[in-house]
Amino acid sequence: MIEIAAERINGRVPLYAGTGRITTRESIRLTKAAESIGADLALVITPFFIQPSQGELVEHYVAVARETKLPVMLYNNPPRTGTNVLPATLLRCMNNADNIVGVKDSSGDVTQSVEYKLVTQRKALLFSGRDTVALALFMHGADGTISPAANVFPSLMVKMFNLVQRSDIEGAKEISDMLAPLREAWAWGSFPVVIKEAMALVGKSAGETRWPIQPLSSERQHELAKVIEKIRLAGAAA
Repeated sequence: MIEIAAERINGRVPLYAGTGRITTRESIRLTKAAESIGADLALVITPFFIQPSQGELVEHYVAVARETKLPVMLYNNPPRTGTNVLPATLLRCMNNADNIVGVKDSSGDVTQSVEYKLVTQRKALLFSGRDTVALALFMHGADGTISPAANVFPSLMVKMFNLVQRSDIEGAKEISDMLAPLREAWAWGSFPVVIKEAMALVGKSAGETRWPIQPLSSERQHELAKVIEKIRLAGAAA
């Protein structure tokens, strides 16, 4: 997957490679592979299922970072992994490895996300992982978002970010509100089926979901098509 992405991107934009695995050894192996392929950053999710302590997380991330020249970004997604990276843990990681550069936070906790930037002793990159809080985090100085909605409407997400950078908060809020029905639609099916079906509706098919995840019902597909069309028309007029 990383090889294909690197080939298709061909240097046009930075490639952030997801290299996190359950064990430190496997995370190091995949991070080294991503570096050799030409990735620009390693995005390392917390080990899932095993639920390490905060101290074990520090040891894990520092060990990965010391085995690569790539910048390393922590990926915090407690709803999926059962483990939450505390802001103090990010601080400890960054103090022990110069190439640990920040965090993608999918916790949905705005207070915690802001704290990541406040506690670190050097600039920490902060990326939102939740569409529901992306605008709020942009306004608090987040550097970007890794966004489900951006798979469907990338230009609108870029425009929202750029409007915040220009202090046009009302304009950014208009786009965020425009995308609200899509955020609500994410709950209509098991992850990631709604994202994939929405992408297909805008001509960016990423293929069908693998079992056991099932397609949306015909009724939900019809409702999703209406949401997509409404946003597409509004976006064209914005």
